[in-house]
Amino acid sequence: MFSQLTGPNGEEIVSFSGSSSVSGDLEGTGYGAGYGGFAADGAEGFGASGGVTVWTLTASPCGTGSLVISFAGASGNSQPTRWQIAQGAGTGDLVDVRGGGTYTSFATGSDWVGTIRCG
Repeated sequence: MFSQLTGPNGEEIVSFSGSSSVSGDLEGTGYGAGYGGFAADGAEGFGASGGVTVWTLTASPCGTGSLVISFAGASGNSQPTRWQIAQGAGTGDLVDVRGGGTYTSFATGSDWVGTIRCG
C-alpha cells in the first residue's frame, strides 16, 4: 500500500507498507511499513525515510526465527540508508541476534550490506 500527500509548495510526504523477500545468507519474508519526506526545492529524489520490518527467516548460521529491523536515513538517488536489528525483539533461534548496516534502493530492487551476529 502506498499513499502520498503533496503540500501547497510541492513538498511530499509518503507512507508505504507491504511485504518483501530475501535470499542468500538470509532466507525469508518480511512485512513492514515506512515513511518518506521530500522537500520542494527541486532536489527531486532526495529526502529522508524510515520505518520498521518484521522478518521471519533463516539466518545462516544462527538459525530460524523472527527479527525486527528498523531503518532510517537519507533516501533517493541511490543514497544508503542505515538499518539496525532491534535487540530483544527476536524469536526462536534469533532471540539474541544483533546487527546492522546499510541498504541502497534502486529502481530494480535493493542492496543490503551489514553484519549479523548470533547470540
